[in-house]
Order: sequence, then C-alpha cells, then structure tokens
Amino acid sequence: MRYTLFLSFIFALLIVVIRPISAARDENVPIFETATIDNDSPGYVKNGVADWHSEPVGYRNRTDWTYTNRGPVPNPNTVYWLPSLAGSGNYEIEVYIPEGFATTTNARYFVLHQGRRTLRVINQSVNNGRWVPIGTFYLEDTSRDGVYLDDVTYENVIAMMAFDAIRFIPAGHVQAAVVPTLPAPRAEISLIPNSGQIGSLVTAFGSGFVPGDRVRLLFGVAPDDAFMQSGSAIAGPNGTVTLIAGVPNISNPLYVILQSPNKTTSAQFIVTR
Repeated sequence: MRYTLFLSFIFALLIVVIRPISAARDENVPIFETATIDNDSPGYVKNGVADWHSEPVGYRNRTDWTYTNRGPVPNPNTVYWLPSLAGSGNYEIEVYIPEGFATTTNARYFVLHQGRRTLRVINQSVNNGRWVPIGTFYLEDTSRDGVYLDDVTYENVIAMMAFDAIRFIPAGHVQAAVVPTLPAPRAEISLIPNSGQIGSLVTAFGSGFVPGDRVRLLFGVAPDDAFMQSGSAIAGPNGTVTLIAGVPNISNPLYVILQSPNKTTSAQFIVTR
C-alpha cells in the first residue's frame, strides 16, 4: 500500500515539473502566419509622383500601376512591401498580378533578405489574375526584409506595370487557394477608316468588354505602348463601345488602343502624308 502511494506521488510530481518545461519550450517556438501586404497595408510603401494610377481590379479590387521606363531614371516610381512577420524564418513569397494594367514582360522584383537583394523577374503580361511564386527566402522579422519593385524594365517599348498584393507564407504551410476574378471576354477592335492624315477622324468599334466598364481610347507607337488618351465611354449591355478621335501628329506606326480595367486591344492605323 505504502509502495503504491509512493509511486503515485512520484508520478504526480513528474507531471508538475514536466508541464512547465514543455510550456516554456512551446513559448519559444514562433507561431508562423501568412502575411499579405496589399495596396492599403501599412507595409506598402509607395514613392514617386510620375504617372501613378489606381484601378478597381486585382486582389481585393485595388491595383496601382504606372508606365515603365526603358532604362534608369533619376526618380523612378517604386514600391516596398515590408511585412510584419510573426517570426524570423523561411517564407515562400508570392506576387499577385491583376487582371489588367499589367503588360510588362520584365518586372524586376528584388527580394530583400538578410541584407542582400535577390532579383526575380516576372512576365506580368502572361500571368494576369494569379499568384506567382518567386521563391523561398529566410526573412528576419525586422521590418526591413521584404520585396522591392520599380518601374525600370529595360524593355524596348513602354508598357504598363502593376503593383498589387504580395504574400509571405511560412515554408511548408499549405495556403488556401485564392480564386481570382475572371478576366473579361476577349476584346476586339476594328477601325473605320484604318488610314488617314493627321487630324482626320477615326472611329474605333470595340467588342468583348465587360458591360458597364469604362473603356478608354488611346494612341500609341506599339500595341501596348499607350501615350495619349483621347476620350472614353461605357461599354453597353452587349459589351460593345464606339469611340471617335482625331489622329495625332505622330509618325508611323500608330496604334489605336481600347483599354478597360479588364482588357486591352489595339489595331494599327496608317498615317498618310
């Protein structure tokens, strides 16, 4: 009887001692959580004043975008995504590319980690409406590690670059799938006439746009190189729109571009002299 009571006492004592030790160990294990930095998050730091635009598309219906620079400029438009992490560790980084306003093929994302910068290039034009992984990195919880992107792309043409959400997922954790907003149907454009002199009128007939979307008419020197807006209209119930504009003073080739928050389509116009 005494022996049984003695063993029970020893067992209870071990439980009392082991539980605090286990709890102390658990307190030292960081609780990792996914950190998502969106356009309105405290860790989203936007700089620059040239050609910033915001549109109701992308992750949580908000995207910033700007036109790209073909080479280095004194004051580029830049964004930092600086997450507040639950602890230092390995994180999988994914970038969200919105459904529109992302035509660059050479977006140069720099991952900032442990005092280093690692380049990751994304073709935004072929990744509309999805999360794109750019790698797994050890990030320190210092509010200095994160991702940087500016508008310099070294492309031969000027394109549109989108700045949307980035998420930091603890390595090895399963992230719930995010179903992006479906893009608009394929847009088409036809011009009447498709050639003419500077100052003459050209009528652009567009189809395949989302009913109710505002569609802008722009001119450019490449299909995705819009430089001048010349009017806009709301797409009708059948997704069509008609816009008329005067031909600007620009050498060939000249492109007439119809652009909505979801789609961009263009057709070449021959300027006659």
